[in-house]
Amino acid sequence: MPCIVSISPPGWIWRCLNPIWPEHKNYLPYNQNLMNPFPFVPEEIIKDYAAKNNRDVDTVKVQKILKRPLSVVARVHVRLADQATETVYLKYYRSLPGKDMAEVVQRDFDTSLFWWERFKQSERFNVIEPLYVDVVNHVMLTRESKGDDIQTYLNKSGHLFGTFDDKDKIMEMMRLCGGWLRYFQDIPVDAGEENRITLEYLLDYINLRMDRIVEKTHIGFDAALQEKVNRYLRDQWARMDAGDNTISYLHSDFSLSNVLFDEKGVTVLDFTKKETGSVYKDLTRFFHQLILLSYKPSFKKAFVNEMQRQFLQGYGDGAVHEKPLFRIFLMIHVINHLGKSARFWEQSTRGKLYNRWVVYNVMKRIKKAVA
Repeated sequence: MPCIVSISPPGWIWRCLNPIWPEHKNYLPYNQNLMNPFPFVPEEIIKDYAAKNNRDVDTVKVQKILKRPLSVVARVHVRLADQATETVYLKYYRSLPGKDMAEVVQRDFDTSLFWWERFKQSERFNVIEPLYVDVVNHVMLTRESKGDDIQTYLNKSGHLFGTFDDKDKIMEMMRLCGGWLRYFQDIPVDAGEENRITLEYLLDYINLRMDRIVEKTHIGFDAALQEKVNRYLRDQWARMDAGDNTISYLHSDFSLSNVLFDEKGVTVLDFTKKETGSVYKDLTRFFHQLILLSYKPSFKKAFVNEMQRQFLQGYGDGAVHEKPLFRIFLMIHVINHLGKSARFWEQSTRGKLYNRWVVYNVMKRIKKAVA
């Protein structure tokens, strides 16, 4: 099983770096006395949503606010006139120059509904349920999904010396994530939406990113190593079976922080696109996320290896990591992450210290793979 394994940094470094990984969702408490961050009254949106379903609202409480560059999201608790309660998320899309925001909001709602219709019959694999769209106010409502995002859960539950009190629960998370991805990839792609990849496309994509690493960083990634990576990708492509270039729908950010887990199963977040591509893109994205855990001292080699095995077991193919396209897409994720980690001039002192450790290990991985 391929996996990054390295000696963890000393404990004092880890204690200094610990603040680098914040909570996944940093919502601010909502104060009714402060300026409303929306260009509308949130309570009126909720009332319109309830009226569409022939229900009346008793009380509306905006509990928290999350301000993002492109949106503002509110967690809202609603009590209806019949005393039923529900918690929803109100997402307001900020206006963008040259964009028809009504069209953007409607498209995201329709796409979310597309996925909800295909997952709602599953008992353990879920997506966010869209509830209501208001294209005039650029708003979409979704139902709150229960559970902890896996990235935050892992960061909290691990101990400094690599022990976990809930190993069985974590391995169940991994199997469910693999199962969710298989369920998702088995959804038939609509006619005309196939987007089969080519070697030329992959080389163009990765060389653009490697060029930047060579030109802008000083980490030992030079033109000679770039050519070795290209040769590695060509060799893997040549070994690929004719029927291995399989197409499915893509999430495109299938990562630990975008999956909620509870006793009922897993729910995948940030899912407003409808794209197609190689089945290996999402598969290796998640697998690479597990590799990244190995840079943290609370994750031992054997534990990360077992997480990877359980993920692939849930996916239904424990040997898929040996396939050439898997190796190609995994290398692409590794290079992408390296380019971001090596931008030391943009990072804080603590971030720079940690990312130098990451870059050191990633460079070892790349050189070993292409040797």
